[in-house]
Amino acid sequence: MDDEHILAIPGAGTCPQPTDIHEASSWMSYQVDQLNLAVKKLVDAGATIELVRTSRYHNGTGNWGDQFRTHLVKENR
Repeated sequence: MDDEHILAIPGAGTCPQPTDIHEASSWMSYQVDQLNLAVKKLVDAGATIELVRTSRYHNGTGNWGDQFRTHLVKENR
């Protein structure tokens, strides 16, 4: 596989970059499921966390997508 077909994900290694919108949607759904599991673990560990939109990515052809970061609201110890 060529380097141009590999998508780097900070902290998660690399994975093949989806080639069409259905593959990309499926891949993103899986990643969101993983994020939701991480949120549950944090909440179960005593944290209150929220996702905050930090930016909106525009590709220059009229398509866009929101990008997020996590914000630790409260930590119960």
